Amino acid sequence: MYAAALLAALAPLTALAQDEELPDGNTLVKPSLHAEVDGIQAGARFDLALRFEVEPLWHVYWSNPGDAGQALTAKIQAPEGFQVEALRYPWPHRLDQEGDIVAFVHEKEVVLLASVVAPATIEAGKDYAFSIQAKWLVCTELCVPGEGQASLTLKGSTQAKPANEALYAAARKHMPQPQSKLGLAKFSTSGPAAAPKLSITVPGATELEFFPHTDTRVKMTGRTREAGKSGAKLEADFLIKPAKADAPQGTPPLRGVLWVKTAKGETAYEVSHTLTN
Repeated sequence: MYAAALLAALAPLTALAQDEELPDGNTLVKPSLHAEVDGIQAGARFDLALRFEVEPLWHVYWSNPGDAGQALTAKIQAPEGFQVEALRYPWPHRLDQEGDIVAFVHEKEVVLLASVVAPATIEAGKDYAFSIQAKWLVCTELCVPGEGQASLTLKGSTQAKPANEALYAAARKHMPQPQSKLGLAKFSTSGPAAAPKLSITVPGATELEFFPHTDTRVKMTGRTREAGKSGAKLEADFLIKPAKADAPQGTPPLRGVLWVKTAKGETAYEVSHTLTN
């Protein structure tokens, strides 16, 4: 995230504050927490779904907000002995704004997933409480910060059953798939190591989009897209900053989420490409 772009996103707040009361960022987004099971079995692995309902015409930001904004973040509090893995984000959509500012956002609703592993010993009938503390920047013609909490309680069980199946089916449909499932896609790079161009061709696709992951050394500066009868092609330009003296050396891979649309629908894939010249 770049300071100048963030200041530009927040600038309308100052002007609005002089004339009228600001919208409440805490109420423009409604968080809730849902488990995929109705109870916890010893040693079981299950997912928690962090659902955020966003007021119409407003948006929040992906894990990489782009040139402006702040990522939607959440911390999960779990009982002692439970292991909570990293949050998984669905793919966003690209928002092109004035001044060549590109943001990656979510509108209406976004569901994050996190896997949890229960300890080897669980007491049947005991309550186990989980909660989240989330923060966001929610924007429309102006931006306001917000935060909120949500919680749930699950009982220890010897026969846990699936729960919230429709919510989880929809959420997993929008999660990026492993690159290994991308099939016959072709990746190549050209140009200097400090300013490479990544070319991606996907046979059978009608449209492509690329969402770069946050990296302190790598920035996507632009992209072009085209599609024809045989498939779609995307070319993305990057800038690579030199590594700091006390940091690992070498050229970082180009990492992100590749969104693919075909006649059958849309999906996305986690991709990572090592630079070659």
